[in-house]
Amino acid sequence: YQAMLDLDHHNAQLAREYLLAANSDARAFVVHMAGLVYALRNQYRLPVHARHLLALESLQLYVPVASALGLGSRLKEMEELSYRALFPESYERFASWHKNFADMGQVALLVARKRIAAHIEADVNGLRHYLKGYEIHGRVKSVVSAFKKVYRKDKLPEELHDMLGLRVVLTPALEATETRGLLRGKRSRGGNVLPARSTAARAAFVEEEGSRGDLVPSDAFSSSSS
Repeated sequence: YQAMLDLDHHNAQLAREYLLAANSDARAFVVHMAGLVYALRNQYRLPVHARHLLALESLQLYVPVASALGLGSRLKEMEELSYRALFPESYERFASWHKNFADMGQVALLVARKRIAAHIEADVNGLRHYLKGYEIHGRVKSVVSAFKKVYRKDKLPEELHDMLGLRVVLTPALEATETRGLLRGKRSRGGNVLPARSTAARAAFVEEEGSRGDLVPSDAFSSSSS
């Protein structure tokens, strides 16, 4: 495989734009990038300077193009192999640190997910009452994304503050959605007149307001993310 010469940032951007504009068939990119991945997997057969050129071409041109085509997640290996070619010792040390951190991080995420779920379930007459269901997802930042941030922003691994992430997705119950619509309508009309709704819905709203003594906060149904 013959890699092209190294490009500076500006020329690399022009080359990416040309590749996207001049070729309408994405399959050609996929085939070429598959060849790049194969070459990177066998980079040990190449001299050092050829490895570096191959890795730079991949990072400067084809990794961004893959992301633009929606193939970034499937071609993550290309990015990882490129960093391994350019910074073999640094990447190996960082990957070792990341593995240890990820093992501890998964435990911390599991504990956090259980605590959040327990708080939601315990709030029977509050938030849980208005939910049809909920999902709690956790993730550890991938080794490639973390290394890229360390490399580009000149940070130490310990200075990364987004290594762990949690996302809580709340699904409102049908009754809660209708009640919220009633509340919004009431507020928009100055708090005196209910919008035209079914008799059952209005009765449910009046009963709920009378029993709780206040309005349901509008952010009780909002999804929160890490």
